[in-house]
Amino acid sequence: MPTREQERAKTAYNCIRTVLDLDSYKSAVNTFFTTILRSGLASAMSLLERKSHDVGFNEILSHLIPFGIPGYGNQSNNIPENVRRMEVGAYILATRQTLRAVYWLKRAAQAKSAMANPPVQRN
Repeated sequence: MPTREQERAKTAYNCIRTVLDLDSYKSAVNTFFTTILRSGLASAMSLLERKSHDVGFNEILSHLIPFGIPGYGNQSNNIPENVRRMEVGAYILATRQTLRAVYWLKRAAQAKSAMANPPVQRN
């Protein structure tokens, strides 16, 4: 039976397969992760709303749905509002689970980037 982390990794790698602009996505997911740590989940969701015109930021919301984070719902456009309405306990749980999910999205994006741009071998 796979662990939660293995399930998160598998979900992240499946999400990354659909990313069109990998560089934009990597930048967005790194910024989103850092914003959660510095300012909290609600603030990070506001960042996603503000930057929704950017492809990378826009994809993050839809990539959070398959992780099944409690309170997020099934539609990406409702996630920021649902986060702002959460009780404290649910908010803390959602923050922790979102950080784990975004961590795996970062790792998957880094891996896909490394596979697309293999290091140059020098003789």
